[in-house]
Amino acid sequence: MRKAILPSAGFGTRMHPFSWVLPKELVPLGNTPALHFVLEEVARAGLREVAIVTRPGKGLLVEHLRRARQEGLFADLEIDWIEQPQPLGLGDAITCCRDFVGGEPFALLWPDNVALSPQHELGSLVRLHETTGLEVYGVLELTSQDSGRFSHAGRFRHQEEEDWESRRRVRILELFDKRPGRLEIPPGDTLLRTTGRIVANADLIEEIEASRTATDAELDEVAACQRLVGQRGAWGLVLPAALFDTGHPSGVLAASKYLAEQAKGGAS
Repeated sequence: MRKAILPSAGFGTRMHPFSWVLPKELVPLGNTPALHFVLEEVARAGLREVAIVTRPGKGLLVEHLRRARQEGLFADLEIDWIEQPQPLGLGDAITCCRDFVGGEPFALLWPDNVALSPQHELGSLVRLHETTGLEVYGVLELTSQDSGRFSHAGRFRHQEEEDWESRRRVRILELFDKRPGRLEIPPGDTLLRTTGRIVANADLIEEIEASRTATDAELDEVAACQRLVGQRGAWGLVLPAALFDTGHPSGVLAASKYLAEQAKGGAS
C-alpha cells in the first residue's frame, strides 16, 4: 500500500475565530502544526503518496507545506494537492481523489484527529488490511475521563476477536449514524469509538459516489461505510491513547497539555 488521503477542505467552524484566516490544520501543538504530526504518522507507516484535499481560500496551507519541504521536512512523501471546488461535504472531498487512488487501497486520515502516543502505529492497520482484505478502522477505547473530548460520532456494534500484533481486535458489525453534540461517558463506563483512521479498498470511493442524491447537496461518507460494513464486515484495531480532536478548542488544549507533560517526563 502506498497512498493516503487527508481531507483538509473544511472551514473549521468549531475553531473560529482562529480559523477565520488560518487553516485549522495548522493549529500549533507546542511549536508544531497539527498537520505535521499526521504527515509524520503517514511516513512512519511506509506510505509514500499523499493527497491533501483543499479548497479555494486555503492557500496558506499550501504555502506552509511548500516551505516545510524547502526546510527538508516530509522528504519521503510525494504530496498531491487536490482541490474540492465546492463545499459539498467530506464524502465529496474523498471522491475528488478517485484518479489519485487509481483502483488501489488507501489510508484515509482525518487531519484534525491527531495521534500523539509514541506507541501509535498506522502501519498496524495497513498490515491487518493486507492480511484480511477488509476495511480496517482505527479504534480508541474511551473512559469517563474522556467525556466531552470527542464528537458524538464513530460508534459501532462489534464482537471481540483474537488480538492482532498484541493489539485488541474487534469485528465491526454495524456503524451507527452520526449524532450532534459531544460524547458524554458516565463514570465507570468505557466505550469504543473510531479515531478518524480507515484503511480502505478503492471501491469505498465508488460507494460514496453512489450515495450522491443531488449535485448541490453535501455528500457524507458514513452511509457508504455503513453499507460496506453490512455487506462484508470490517475490522477495528484498538490503538493506544493519546489521540486528540484538534478541530475543537478542548482537544487543542488537551493535546498541548499532554505534550507539555511529556516534555517534562510526566506523561504515561
